[in-house]
Amino acid sequence: MVNFFVSLPFLAGAPVALIIYYLLPAARLQVPFLIGTSLVIFWFAAGGQVLLVCFAALVTALASLAAVQTQPSRRRLGLSIGVALNLALLIFFKYKRLLIPEALYQELFGGSPAMSALYDYALPVGISFYVFHGISLIVDSYRDRAVIDAAAVAPNLLAHSVKTWNYITFFPQIVAGPIVKGKAFYGQIRRKRLADVRWWDAISALSQGYFLKEVIANNLNQSTAAMTNSMLWAAKPSIELVAMLVGYSAQIFADFAGYSLIAIGLGRLFGYELPINFHRPYFAGSFATFWRRWHISLSSWLRDYLYIPLGGNRRGPVRTYLNLGIVMFLGGLWHGPEWKYAFWGLAHGLALSTERFGRELAERRGWSLRPLAARAVHPLRVALVFAYVTIAWLLFRMPSVTDVTSFLGAIIHWHGSRQLYTAANLRILWVLSALVLVHHALSYLREREFLPQSVLALDPAFYGSLLALALVAGGKETAFIYFQF
Repeated sequence: MVNFFVSLPFLAGAPVALIIYYLLPAARLQVPFLIGTSLVIFWFAAGGQVLLVCFAALVTALASLAAVQTQPSRRRLGLSIGVALNLALLIFFKYKRLLIPEALYQELFGGSPAMSALYDYALPVGISFYVFHGISLIVDSYRDRAVIDAAAVAPNLLAHSVKTWNYITFFPQIVAGPIVKGKAFYGQIRRKRLADVRWWDAISALSQGYFLKEVIANNLNQSTAAMTNSMLWAAKPSIELVAMLVGYSAQIFADFAGYSLIAIGLGRLFGYELPINFHRPYFAGSFATFWRRWHISLSSWLRDYLYIPLGGNRRGPVRTYLNLGIVMFLGGLWHGPEWKYAFWGLAHGLALSTERFGRELAERRGWSLRPLAARAVHPLRVALVFAYVTIAWLLFRMPSVTDVTSFLGAIIHWHGSRQLYTAANLRILWVLSALVLVHHALSYLREREFLPQSVLALDPAFYGSLLALALVAGGKETAFIYFQF
């Protein structure tokens, strides 16, 4: 798939589209133009799959409109049909091979060319994200008719459909998020003016995003590529395997956080505020905190549309642990139609449940650390969470669970070579991984306002340097990791 955020056609065409967008005199022209721009960009990225996006947008428009009708039966019907059709798209195109193995398919439909074409159809780009967007708008509309201004749209299906298509197809977030809730996006659809653009916020997000992706993630991808093939890593010393493991943890953050920041920056240029998706996740001192900081838009989506409807923590501890397990299991499968992703989700569900049990037990027994002791222990907690999360990322990088256990076994049975401790690849892995920690630290210092004004005055030079490095020091171009989900 074309990595369109860094492709020459995109970089050349986006400024032109932005100029035309703000020259248009009214919102009723801006929104259709933005939809057309988004569909053209998506067509360049995914070809004929744009028709699937259009179908999902149409289903969402009709279902969300039905969900705000005054008759309760129509509202429930709109909710049920809209959610069911969106989930059907996701299940059919993403999970058909998981639900119908190759052998069973051959037995049932092996002689049908049409069924073969459907079975072999590639995973549609971004389907996990635009389906979740559609479900969000439908559910939000059902819960609160004011989300889409029911009184205003009731007589005007066309106007509502245009707004819905803008929400579903908005190009910065259509492929890999951030996942924007319907009620958050719909209220932003209005006349956009050039004078209202938050230029500095947009530039800072774009510069950080491109630096994370081009310099850190792409270069780390070259240094961790051997992890996908046991023939390439089996003979490497344990210290390099550890460095590759940490490097991939840094890579997946830089890659996805980089995409999210680019999307946020582009959204701001076009007058839309997308939610922050990452907030120093590797500084988290607990698993619950990690999931409040990592892929925040997915975590909040799963909480609002799955965890809370299941009962959340309102039905006793056992049901709470079960709900956490179900949500994380499904959240794992959301990442891909392979059982290794389900195991990854269950691993995080187990960590969350165990942590919650320990916290509740400590509260019942009256166990607590003094403030000074808690501060002293905090770095150890951060290290533990980071280690667990990093090891779990092997399920994303490795082809199978067997490869994961073999890789960890190779690390545990420590072996090394003195000459390889200074290998160039090892230095690259540690330096680039450390830059992720620097990114976290700078975010912390800015948030706490610890940086003096003399340092903040250098921001233009700092962000300009990030963009320059993205141009001259980027690694071999690779698609964003979350494009595959």
